[in-house]
Amino acid sequence: MFGMLLFQGESQSWPQIMATSPDRGYIPSEAFRRLFDELHKDRINQHPPLPEYQSKFLQNVQFIISQHYVIVVGNAVALANDVSTCTVNCFFILYYLLEMLLKMVPFGWKGRVS
Repeated sequence: MFGMLLFQGESQSWPQIMATSPDRGYIPSEAFRRLFDELHKDRINQHPPLPEYQSKFLQNVQFIISQHYVIVVGNAVALANDVSTCTVNCFFILYYLLEMLLKMVPFGWKGRVS
């Protein structure tokens, strides 16, 4: 990635700048600023165009899947999955905690720990 990176107004790439620096690790502040600005640019200004399929079936699938509501439903399913998993985990944690506490009644502290 760095080898292909060209600075604005210069024909030198990142490795060329590093090779010409006398200290082999020192970058002049102006070169660092340009490198930082180049790496932090927003590369994607818009989504790439959707591929065009010849098959009518694939065109219909693409149309359905590319709808915003499908993304919302997918996110809702993922959230429901997380909530249900956390609920089930909490249930089992409470169950085993209660089991441990109830076993301490007949066995006592020393009998349960040993």
